[in-house]
Amino acid sequence: MRIVWTRFMHMLIPVLLLLPVVPAGSAEAADTAAWNVSCAISHYKTDDPIVFPGQAGASHMHAFFASTTTNSASTTASLLAAPSTCTRGFENTDHSAYWVPALYRKTASGGIDQVTGTSGQEQTMTTYYRRGGQANGPQVQPFPQGLRMIAGDGMATAAQATSIVHWRCRDLKVGSSIGPPSAAVPTCSAGQFIEGVIKFPSCWNGTSLDSADHKSHMAYPSSRGSACPADHPVVMPRVTMEVKFRSATGDGSQYSLASGGQFSLHGDFFAAWDNQVQSALVNSCLNSPHKCTGINRRDVNMAAATSGSGKGGRVLADTANVALVAVAPDMSQPASVATLPNTGPSAALAGLAAAAMLLGYFYYRRSRRNLLAAMRRPR
Repeated sequence: MRIVWTRFMHMLIPVLLLLPVVPAGSAEAADTAAWNVSCAISHYKTDDPIVFPGQAGASHMHAFFASTTTNSASTTASLLAAPSTCTRGFENTDHSAYWVPALYRKTASGGIDQVTGTSGQEQTMTTYYRRGGQANGPQVQPFPQGLRMIAGDGMATAAQATSIVHWRCRDLKVGSSIGPPSAAVPTCSAGQFIEGVIKFPSCWNGTSLDSADHKSHMAYPSSRGSACPADHPVVMPRVTMEVKFRSATGDGSQYSLASGGQFSLHGDFFAAWDNQVQSALVNSCLNSPHKCTGINRRDVNMAAATSGSGKGGRVLADTANVALVAVAPDMSQPASVATLPNTGPSAALAGLAAAAMLLGYFYYRRSRRNLLAAMRRPR
């Protein structure tokens, strides 16, 4: 029996050694070129600096994230001068304003209450910046400071395309979404968040920071891929806002938006990123594809920053074109994501796999010697 077992291991181990090992830190296909920021709710206000600039109280109620001073009078300069609620060290880097309509729920008495989160589960927004087409998509340029855009239809009374806006439930413990995207608010179970998802266009006309309808200066890529239309040739990061409204149970039909019904989900974005940091993220996470979701500000590779577009181009300010000087590499910053050591479960598994291969190799050598010795023994 020992000879049979030894012969079996002699044949099996070389096969095992040839099996592929998943490299540590390999990115998931869905986010091979992306970074994100997470920002807590800052305030609620009936203002809208894009649709009703300078008109305080002219809008429905909004939930504002990131910039702590967003109001009807906000400008690029005022946003850049204010801190934000973004975490992981981005509070003095991403000064942008993000906002969505407030969510309400019917009460047992027939009234409505604004959904503002519960203790320890405050409203938060995670915004993803992705490269269209991921690693195979076209190179992208950073957003110009002062760019304004809206995604979704705040006047919608019927279902919108779920490829642009949708609702879903998200599990609090594991963070995964539950069920398919829904045009209406779903009924979520205990331990789940009601989450709204808004996907923005990523093709810019290259000249206008805004437009009369707040949409026509932007466009979505072609449905066949990530190419932008000829009249919107500038490719920028694809922004997706994921808003966690609260943990809740009960019938999803009891909820409504401040903009009306459940189908009017939409989001607003007023760009006010630190130019150098955004350029570094675009170059080191998108144009040089890496999964940077969860990255901390201190780990951004500032040596990857260049002027303007990330290719030596220009950046538009709020009212005029401003040429930026080249950014000198900041050698005090940590290494880029590409060179950071692999950590976490994938690195541990890779280490175990390497150790197993090494042990297997030595066992193979020893079993081969034992097999040859057994075959030479007289019977």
